[in-house]
Amino acid sequence: MEREILDIKFACISAKIRCKLLHKHEVAKVKNFYTIEFKRINENIKDVFIFHLDGNFVHHEIKDVDENDVSGYASLRVPFNSKVKRFNDLFAHATNIYEEVEVSIVRNKDGIWGILHNDGRIFNNENLVEPIIDDSGCEIVGFANSGLAPFYDVDGDVAFINKYSEIVAVLNLDRINNKAKLFDKNKSILKEWEFEQIYVPNECFFFGGNLIKLFEQEDFTGLLNEFLEEESDEYVFPSDIFGPSIGDEFNIDYENTEEGDIHYGNIYIVGYAYYTSDECERYDFLYNYINEVFEEGYFYFKKKLSNLLGDATISGDDYSVWRMNKSYIILDVFDDHDQGDFGCQIRLYSYDEIEKIEG
Repeated sequence: MEREILDIKFACISAKIRCKLLHKHEVAKVKNFYTIEFKRINENIKDVFIFHLDGNFVHHEIKDVDENDVSGYASLRVPFNSKVKRFNDLFAHATNIYEEVEVSIVRNKDGIWGILHNDGRIFNNENLVEPIIDDSGCEIVGFANSGLAPFYDVDGDVAFINKYSEIVAVLNLDRINNKAKLFDKNKSILKEWEFEQIYVPNECFFFGGNLIKLFEQEDFTGLLNEFLEEESDEYVFPSDIFGPSIGDEFNIDYENTEEGDIHYGNIYIVGYAYYTSDECERYDFLYNYINEVFEEGYFYFKKKLSNLLGDATISGDDYSVWRMNKSYIILDVFDDHDQGDFGCQIRLYSYDEIEKIEG
């Protein structure tokens, strides 16, 4: 199996995001128009786009920008006022009010994100998936002191929306050709960059609804065939909390690994999420939500495997086993906890001894 290719192919399912694109550009609203600014990496140049409310736009290339100017979002936060507090019990999460636009970004208990106005109106857009997290750790970028907020859309691109959840511009992320393209709301291209020129976000933080949506278009049959054809090798189960890290399943530290923790076969981490205690505290819906997402994902992949391999020899709510000649194929859902940190995985792996699973 070409693990590096698969890692790239399925990179979107990692919940850890360090979004440097939005840390390095800013959006601002001035009366009757919006602006979006991108500072190019290793260049003292800014691309500034001015969007007028009548649909027209102007692009300016500003040179000789101060090298210390990162064009980052200002984290303007003010406490909730009484109008918003009345609605707190309706939401799984709500940001503080963004003073400039007088709205809050909220997530209802069904996992749908929207824009809450001070008068109680809520605007949402079915083409939006989730808000983008900034590079400081786990803060929603939001509107800050500006008129636009960045969200992932259903295509995995970055949509810049106003306070009515209307899309003003979209940054298309062409990961195959390593290009980023900015489009206006009429899908006219405004600017194109190489990935190396600007900071590009690459992963969802809140998993954008569920694993199924992320995988339903993928060639699961091809993935399974590659998995079965791969030569067996020694591996260990990874853990973002206790180690080794995901991606080091086959890089075994034999001196510090118990013999019973080393398996012979193959392993592929289908999906994983990891959140720190600070992230879990900030978004207290994460633990239950991610468990539900991964449980749903596990049953989805279990059905896919059953269609290809037949009914499981052993079938459970969190693991299933298929006997294949002298080896066993296992699909399970697994989570780790330690001092508030939380990780969850869906794992596809194989080895020769069924006793370890039954135990």
